[in-house]
Amino acid sequence: MIKRGVNLDTVTYNILIDGLCLTDRIDDAMELFVSITNNGCKHDVFSYNIMINGYRKKRNINEATSPYREMISKGVVSNVITYSTLLDGLFRDGKIGHAKELFSEMRFNNVMPNQATYFILINGLCKNNCVDEAMELIDTLKKVKFNLNIQCYTSLIDGMCKTGWFKIAWNLFHKLPLEGLEPNVVTYSIMVHGLCKEGKLKEANDMLSIMEENDNAPDLITYNTLMHGFLQINEITQVVELPHRMAEREKYSA
Repeated sequence: MIKRGVNLDTVTYNILIDGLCLTDRIDDAMELFVSITNNGCKHDVFSYNIMINGYRKKRNINEATSPYREMISKGVVSNVITYSTLLDGLFRDGKIGHAKELFSEMRFNNVMPNQATYFILINGLCKNNCVDEAMELIDTLKKVKFNLNIQCYTSLIDGMCKTGWFKIAWNLFHKLPLEGLEPNVVTYSIMVHGLCKEGKLKEANDMLSIMEENDNAPDLITYNTLMHGFLQINEITQVVELPHRMAEREKYSA
């Protein structure tokens, strides 16, 4: 298009750059990103967000911060997507301190976090062994009446189970209806795994039955976890029964 003398605007460039990022051609995307200004157009917040997200998907958070720094130097105002994308990349890279600093900067610049931002924060803290901080954040949000979704609570419950705080996770799981939330298949699966780890196989089996009855279809990993638990205590009858239950469920859901 450019070779034919067609004048592109920033929106068109953004679409092309996004397409290159989506097809894993990040170097070509950056080359086109740089060429925008050479062709009389200006980068906008969407241009920068696309490049930041492209590098985040490549797990290259150091490169992702380069467009962000350029945004600041050129006076392009970051939005909630900019910050959320960078936060996710920083947490995935284990850069907890940098993530916390960026979140403080986000609030200082009066950019309001949304559900996605808080999920990234809670999930990132839990994945980086900062479950206590995730709990504090949720308590703070509850005090200001910010309604978190089930994904946020599921991440926290998962973090609690992996930290060895199963009893706290169990209590939180049973309080979800008080928050107006229903556990999803991931929440249930996490609890089944946690119960097995605690040696509470009867309770884990009961929860699996609840999942089957409530159309929260357990996956193969959930069944295998419970089978392994029953094998450990030589409950062969239960071990044999579980594959039949799984096959029966697949037959009716097909």
